[in-house]
Amino acid sequence: MRPGRGTFILEEIRGKRNDIYASQSIKEFTESLSQAILQQIPEQKSIGKRFLDLLKGFHPILSYDALTGQPEISFEFTEQKGAEKTLAAIFQFLETQDRRILIAIDEFQQIANYPETNTEALLRSYIQQLKNVRFIFSGSNKHMMNELFNSAKRPFFSSTQMMPLAAIPNNFYATFIKNKFTESNREGNYILLYTITKIIKGYMVMYPFIIQSFFSFFFPFPSLLTSQEEFFLKRGSRGSVFGL
Repeated sequence: MRPGRGTFILEEIRGKRNDIYASQSIKEFTESLSQAILQQIPEQKSIGKRFLDLLKGFHPILSYDALTGQPEISFEFTEQKGAEKTLAAIFQFLETQDRRILIAIDEFQQIANYPETNTEALLRSYIQQLKNVRFIFSGSNKHMMNELFNSAKRPFFSSTQMMPLAAIPNNFYATFIKNKFTESNREGNYILLYTITKIIKGYMVMYPFIIQSFFSFFFPFPSLLTSQEEFFLKRGSRGSVFGL
């Protein structure tokens, strides 16, 4: 498995990401999904208010990050059924919206480690009923991802289209960074840049940090990478993507 953390993305036009790599249960999965949606559709908007009203029916604990101001959600379910009902309600809410919704879940193999043995079957039963919501499941553990989606014994068997991800060539990263400098009418030390990309090859989670740091070293500048660019750079290692 490559170094790095999982990413949870809810994307309509732009992407919002939330980490499920550290999630340990269906409860935490539900919290991650709720938080990602609320960040994508802020509560100030009418759709955000409706979503928050939906969540309030499940008695969430809502707080805000002191630095970013982003909402943070947790639930105090007394039993597993509480998380299951909440998750079902969230999917139904998304299904009834007047636009297509794409949910991309990175490091999806993490669900196999949840203590709830019915997690895969539960998610499959919810997802197969949705027509307006599409999913992308990605993960760096190729063996586990193949097991989840290609084993006849697993609930997600034959439910997706598979797209293996080969490693992105090392020179792609150097060229990508060089182009970013050019777009900003800047010059950098490209020999140093190429040397750095060779050193950290294989540790793809480092690339967004290195790119941003390399650029900032020469001149102060706002964020160089878009959220989508950062995500796909992190996904640059060998892995698998499944779409449903």
